[in-house]
Amino acid sequence: VGLTNVAVTDPLTPDCASVLGALPAAGSVTYSCTAPAVGSSFTNAATVTADGPLGALGPATDTATVVVQEATLAGRIWLDDDGDGVQDPGESGAGGVPVELLDSGASVVAVVTTDGNGDYAFSGLGADTYTVRVDSSVLPAGSLATADPDGTLDDETIQTVLLGDSIAGLDFGYQPPAAVTGLVFQDDDGDGVRDPGEPGLAGVIVSITDSGGSPTSVVTDATGTFAAAVLSGPVTLDVDDATVPADLVLTTANDPQTVAALAGQTVDAPDVGYQPPVVDLALSKVSSEGNVQPGDRVDWILTVANVGTVEATGPISISDVLPAGLSFVGAGGGVWVCTETSGTVTCTHPGPLAPDAELAVTITTDVDEDLEGTLSNSAAVSLAGDVNVLNNTATAGVGLLPNTGFELSDVLRWALQLLVLGFALLVIGRRQALVRKS
Repeated sequence: VGLTNVAVTDPLTPDCASVLGALPAAGSVTYSCTAPAVGSSFTNAATVTADGPLGALGPATDTATVVVQEATLAGRIWLDDDGDGVQDPGESGAGGVPVELLDSGASVVAVVTTDGNGDYAFSGLGADTYTVRVDSSVLPAGSLATADPDGTLDDETIQTVLLGDSIAGLDFGYQPPAAVTGLVFQDDDGDGVRDPGEPGLAGVIVSITDSGGSPTSVVTDATGTFAAAVLSGPVTLDVDDATVPADLVLTTANDPQTVAALAGQTVDAPDVGYQPPVVDLALSKVSSEGNVQPGDRVDWILTVANVGTVEATGPISISDVLPAGLSFVGAGGGVWVCTETSGTVTCTHPGPLAPDAELAVTITTDVDEDLEGTLSNSAAVSLAGDVNVLNNTATAGVGLLPNTGFELSDVLRWALQLLVLGFALLVIGRRQALVRKS
């Protein structure tokens, strides 16, 4: 018998629902419909209802199972601190890095961002040849690619995918850059240490060569500092002397210098100091005698040294105020011109005196007869433009021994007289012996 009011319902797939109407005896109807895209396999059920000659018939239901096949690609981006291309314990992932997926037509079909562990994944993929591409521009400047799934360090890899494939391990490694900073300064006092108030030198070029072997140049800023991203390993820093202000002299003995840089860390290089042209005279003084007796003669040797960086043009002047108990006898040495007025000895040298050179002058005095104890004698050197006066004075002393009443000349005279007397007695004795024999 024929049926009427034939209808098909499919709650999961509305396109499959249909009102067929009448269906003759032994008749059938075939049609197709499209199911919506889903992310996993599913079972679909369809129900048909109809009316027969005696009224409504019971519903008939049939099912069909749909198996959904897809592919996935996954990997990790990590910070390869030691640059060996291997994920070592403790090496962290690089989070927040965009990763693009391109199909065989070079169209970007998906973009994901790595999580806090550096992981990424693409799912729901059809069969195709895909390119996974890392946007390394978001990594710290100077990061160096160390690992790539296909071995070519170009931030991307190509992967052919079939339905049902689940491909993992598409890992990319990047060594984070190290950084080096330093300072070039004006070492006013030449002690090799940056003291408060000593300024930095701006506009000085520093050549930086890291473990990659290619030098780069940076310029010190207004404070004399510089900084650069480098590869980990030994880093050589070399100041371009031509860019240092003229006549400045290196005082820190560390140019060029090599420091060790560690990935992801900043190393502070030791400061590099240069002293401007300075005149600096230093005075030293010694006595010719350690201990004297009243009446003895003492020489005071004064030495002027140029410990500055440029020639001292002169005139160089020494002033020595003799203490009570010393009497001026004379002074001189080389081209020194010395005068004495009321116990003050003034010696003048016309110069010049080269750096690291010395000049000596001797002042001769007598020790007064009535002194006891000790004598200290101080002097000072002066020169126009000498900025360091802390080393311009010097003191020397002698110890005074008590006067025993004996003078060396008297002792020598007595010794000579005894010698003559002894010789005379010897002659007389020999003559008397000859007389007795005769």
